[in-house]
Amino acid sequence: MKRVLDNGLEQTVRQLQQHCGSIEALPDSGIPARLKTELAEDLTRLHERFAQDDFYEHAADFNTLLTSLQGRVRDTAIQMEESQQQHLQEAEKDLKRVPEWAELTQEEQSSVLGGLEELTLSVSRDLQGLQRLINQELVIHDRVSELKDRIARQGQERCRQRLEDEKAKAKQAGKTKLSRSVSIPTSITDTSQLDTLILELQALRHELALYSEIDVSIRLQD
Repeated sequence: MKRVLDNGLEQTVRQLQQHCGSIEALPDSGIPARLKTELAEDLTRLHERFAQDDFYEHAADFNTLLTSLQGRVRDTAIQMEESQQQHLQEAEKDLKRVPEWAELTQEEQSSVLGGLEELTLSVSRDLQGLQRLINQELVIHDRVSELKDRIARQGQERCRQRLEDEKAKAKQAGKTKLSRSVSIPTSITDTSQLDTLILELQALRHELALYSEIDVSIRLQD
């Protein structure tokens, strides 16, 4: 029986040491940093307890602390999963706000959004799962930046080519002036209306760059 108890204590101590090392190595920002800060005193006391000659007499306390740490890690992993899901939802909105988004075909837009969904992780609620989520933070950040740049480049090239074709046709017809009409609401009541207007004006700005003369008429919508 003593051998079983010793082995059990050894395993508990090993898991506690693993949790100590992993938690103390967490980033100093975001959700992991909060866990690191909140557990700092507990981990310090645990190190002090391990340094005592009679630490093996506190098996019950160690088991309780291990259960507590595992629970805190589990809760943090859940929070990070929820946070990353929200981040991806915000990223989808940001991508749709890129001025060149409208230049992509519906299939291309669906492909981009599908790529975002693939960044969603479902992990085990333990140290390993938490570390995977932390690593995924950088993956998400880099991927979203990459998608924004790709959308901008692809859309700008298509816009440039379309306007060049339009300009060539206009030149053949003896026209050198760009004529456009922009409808602006007399009042804006939500951010989506404002985003739409900004995208239209940004697209118009790109078009104007290819013409020496412009004629833009503004219509106010009731």
